[in-house]
Amino acid sequence: MASALKKHGFGKAHQDRVIIRSWPTFIVAYPLAAVCVVAATLVAVFPDVAWLCRAIGWATVVVATVIALIGTFDVRGWSILTVLFAAVSAVVSLWLLSLYIPVWPMMLAIYEGLEFHATPALYCVFPCVYILIVGCAWIANRFDCWELKNNELLHHRGPFSDYERYPAGPGMSVRKSIDDPFEWILLGSGRLVITLQSRDEPIVLDNVFGVNAIEEQINHILAALEVRLDDDRRPIFATN
Repeated sequence: MASALKKHGFGKAHQDRVIIRSWPTFIVAYPLAAVCVVAATLVAVFPDVAWLCRAIGWATVVVATVIALIGTFDVRGWSILTVLFAAVSAVVSLWLLSLYIPVWPMMLAIYEGLEFHATPALYCVFPCVYILIVGCAWIANRFDCWELKNNELLHHRGPFSDYERYPAGPGMSVRKSIDDPFEWILLGSGRLVITLQSRDEPIVLDNVFGVNAIEEQINHILAALEVRLDDDRRPIFATN
């Protein structure tokens, strides 16, 4: 197999199987969990520094808002430019408005007036909940995943080794798409759409971690399968 791959320009041989798992969108909230851990530590060490506690509270609210937007909306294509344009427009509008109205002192007053204080225990609640949910998702993915190996695609379901088997071959195609660039930046995740001749509807797997590496492994397995089929179909001439 390795020699066949090298002969066709694929370099060294790759793994002969790949596991594909789809994860929930909530897992992209790990930056907020990390911020909460840092916030709990700083508030516990410096409980009497008012400006630090206020800044930590605001930072936590901002990060939580950004993570909620990322998890709620699929920012793709031209919508990214729309979001950036809206942000730049808001800053320019505030700057122009500040030429006639004391905008920045008003915003500073709002910042100082809102007391976003929390105890270290309260900051630790979200990381604990996050770890619990991610742990449950990890356990669920042990029993519900897709496996491509040699000439078949398996869908493992349930803790009792139940699975569906689909033949893999030249009729199988895989399409990768990065629907949300922010999720790709945070976790390198994307969508895989697998089309099979033996199945009417395509298999859509969202939020696949390391989608680029998994797509490369799948392509190498399919390429190796095509090479093996070509070798098997090659006529053999007997000589005396």
